[in-house]
Amino acid sequence: MYRAVELTLPPVAANVRFMELADPPIGHILYLRHKESSVRRSYTHAAIILPGRRCIHCSYYFGGKVVVSELDELLKTYDVAGIER
Repeated sequence: MYRAVELTLPPVAANVRFMELADPPIGHILYLRHKESSVRRSYTHAAIILPGRRCIHCSYYFGGKVVVSELDELLKTYDVAGIER
């Protein structure tokens, strides 16, 4: 998929703190946890970072289809998995 949309993955440290980055690494998979989830998993959703603090993901909370969302808008519904706020 990355090749199809002409993205090259940069080397990324596993412990990147996305909340502190102005521009998260393009192509990185961001694992998220729904703020109201009672599921025991550490994450409940995943999104791929796009340029301009946007991401592509699919969720029934966003109409059950693949959508491109602003990262800040997505973070109103989800927390970054593993990062305490």
